[in-house]
Amino acid sequence: MTAHLAPAIAPRQPTAPVSVLQLRLHERLLGHLVAMPQGASALVFDRAFVADRERPAFTLSLLNAHPASHALLSRPWLRAQGLHPVLANLVPEAATRTWLQRQLEIDDDNPTRLLAALGNDLRGALQLQALAPDAIPPGVLDFNARAQALPVPVADVAGMTPLAGTQPKLALDLNSDSWHLADPHAGGHWLLKLPAAKADGLPQNEYTALTLAQLAGVDVPQFALVPLQALTAPSGIDWSGDDHGLAVARFDRGDDGTRIHCEDFAQVLFKVPDEKYSVTDAVVLGQLVHGFTASPQADTLQLARRLLVNVLLGNGDAHLKNWSLVYPDRHHARLAPAYDLQCTTLHANVQTQRWSIGGCDDWYTLDFGHFEQWGRAVGVPWRALKPVLKDTVERARTLWPAALEAAPMLETHKLLLRHHWKNLTKKLQYGL
Repeated sequence: MTAHLAPAIAPRQPTAPVSVLQLRLHERLLGHLVAMPQGASALVFDRAFVADRERPAFTLSLLNAHPASHALLSRPWLRAQGLHPVLANLVPEAATRTWLQRQLEIDDDNPTRLLAALGNDLRGALQLQALAPDAIPPGVLDFNARAQALPVPVADVAGMTPLAGTQPKLALDLNSDSWHLADPHAGGHWLLKLPAAKADGLPQNEYTALTLAQLAGVDVPQFALVPLQALTAPSGIDWSGDDHGLAVARFDRGDDGTRIHCEDFAQVLFKVPDEKYSVTDAVVLGQLVHGFTASPQADTLQLARRLLVNVLLGNGDAHLKNWSLVYPDRHHARLAPAYDLQCTTLHANVQTQRWSIGGCDDWYTLDFGHFEQWGRAVGVPWRALKPVLKDTVERARTLWPAALEAAPMLETHKLLLRHHWKNLTKKLQYGL
């Protein structure tokens, strides 16, 4: 009789070593990011943070008032490849990312290493720090996991900033009316947005757009044109052929350096950076702002004013990463000031706006009726919305022509912007 042998049980092989970063929000422990060599990641929340009903806001979906908050906090956030969108959208993109990797001598495209190197001055109030294996708290890793230290380069380049986006930018400070690139260990209170090779006069374009938007009642940060020749260009950046950059004050920093948490709408909606153009219905923006901010009526009316100003400016690049929420009291969301405003129709023959408003995505057929439909879907009564729209257009009609005449925008761009105004529907022209 043949004996039946029990199958051999192969010993469990240890996984490849992982790296761990600690996440702190307003100086308190939020959790740990576990990064695997193959590109997978897990965000493991700290138990005390999850249990605290007074925890500071990390992202809109984790607010106690949000219906998904409990389920989202009940388990780690796992990604088979890359970082969770809330973290992925903190990493710079395109040329800025390439420049940072070169300065930090990071020879791979590992976003975790960038976060570890730049994690002390990220957008908002989140800070990341790589941990040595013996500093990883019990319970963060699976019993079979092995940890390795993440090599963290030293960020010693003046003006280096980790802020996300594709346009090259540097950290800037203003002392006694003198601009200088910020200390990389302290961070800056301003951003210096640099000229772009494929868009002539971009800093002047953005300066003009911010000026006109502010005149029309849009909330914007402080901004200024900065002569580049007064600054020393960091290694790898050549601005010898350009005269000015655009300085924009950081609204995520208080006057005393206090960190103010914020997140862009790609983070809010859990969209990775490549999906920043994936949402095009302005109702989505309105429902988020009207449903979850601390001042829903005021913030939604400011949102409507901004949507209209984007149309008047011919700004077709107001994607998800160009809208943000800010948490000034650490717990409640407000609509953040407008930033990254420009007249994109000056650089390309575009007549389609980024957002569909009341089913219309054509600048030159849009009218107040489409905004009325949008307001109805969002929950804002027309009697509250209409005066804001009329005020916006009236401000533009009376203030913009002279302001544009005095603006530093290239003369050819001024002509194109005036041509854009003349093609808008009569309701939106009002003599522009």
